Amino acid sequence: MIDKDRNLSAIKKFYVKLLSFFEIFSYKATGNQSIFSRWLILQQSKIFNCKLDVSTF
Repeated sequence: MIDKDRNLSAIKKFYVKLLSFFEIFSYKATGNQSIFSRWLILQQSKIFNCKLDVSTF
């Protein structure tokens, strides 16, 4: 169970990094939050069954 939790934590960290990367990239490109990054945030909240604070991006 500990390994499973550790893996889940690693996946969450990866997702946050991925979201941050796309958010920065899309913000520089368009000046606002992209539809793709919003979709990624939605997918993450579905996968981990949690609410993600969008304002942090």
